Amino acid sequence: MLERFAATLNTAETETTRHVSEFLQWRAEQHSPETELSVDDDVDLRSYLMQLRVRGTDPSLLRSKTTALKRFYSWAQAEGVIPSSPFDEFNFDRPFLDHDQIRRRQSALDVEPKERELLHLRALNRLAEQLNQAVDVQSALDKTMTALVEVMSLSTACSRGVSSSTAPFAARLMPRPAA
Repeated sequence: MLERFAATLNTAETETTRHVSEFLQWRAEQHSPETELSVDDDVDLRSYLMQLRVRGTDPSLLRSKTTALKRFYSWAQAEGVIPSSPFDEFNFDRPFLDHDQIRRRQSALDVEPKERELLHLRALNRLAEQLNQAVDVQSALDKTMTALVEVMSLSTACSRGVSSSTAPFAARLMPRPAA
């Protein structure tokens, strides 16, 4: 099947053929070499790409491999080998987790339930700290904006009875009418 696919590519696309060949070889090692392509190959595709990511494969190379596999499955669909491509059903373009994120998730699964709960609580605490910092930044921006309004003698939509949530920022700042 790979030879039929490769015959549809131009000679400059040897990398595409190599990427597909590497996947099919990996897949044969996981299953049997006679395993046919399937609409349900998304699990194999995700496992293969995740394994590459865990090994530290460069993100641009991962994108290249994903593109090659997508092209291969589209070809297989056009040839009637499979009724639809796994790429039609699932989004393989979403960002992959980085190595540290994968390691943290794996380590979280290897602990006792109480320890896992503590890890979740610590993660929630870090998230709360980040949200508090964002609120602090917003508060500082609000104070700065109020000071600017006063210094520049501007009136706001709020002082004219317009809701700040419905008026765009530019419409909320207007020069004060001359007294």
